[in-house]
Amino acid sequence: MRTVLFTWNYPEACAGKLRYLCMRLGMTWREVLPGEDALPLRRLRPEASAELPGSEASRAFDAPMLLFAGFTMQDLDRFTKAYREAGLPVVPLKAMMTPTNSLWTALQLYEELSQEHEAMTGERIGRKG
Repeated sequence: MRTVLFTWNYPEACAGKLRYLCMRLGMTWREVLPGEDALPLRRLRPEASAELPGSEASRAFDAPMLLFAGFTMQDLDRFTKAYREAGLPVVPLKAMMTPTNSLWTALQLYEELSQEHEAMTGERIGRKG
């Protein structure tokens, strides 16, 4: 599997820098469209599907979130180092795709990561409504 960084709600002002960083490292970057949030994570593809609704769909959370698919630990280490050196913003909600979470939807992943973040920091982030 090729390395793909899936993002949700990533700051537009930094997206170009992130895209360039991934390209330089031989990785694919893709912002997940709101219409894809109901799909199991394993069904996300490196390219956005033209058949899925995009901007018309709403999203239940607004916190930035990262999902690393197909990354080895070495890939993750290279990415993390380059990300920090590029001065890109800290994203507290991030995960590696695993056999377990690949069956979840984006909202389920968000809920799990935000609960973990809250347990560690006492801060709940990014839930709408």
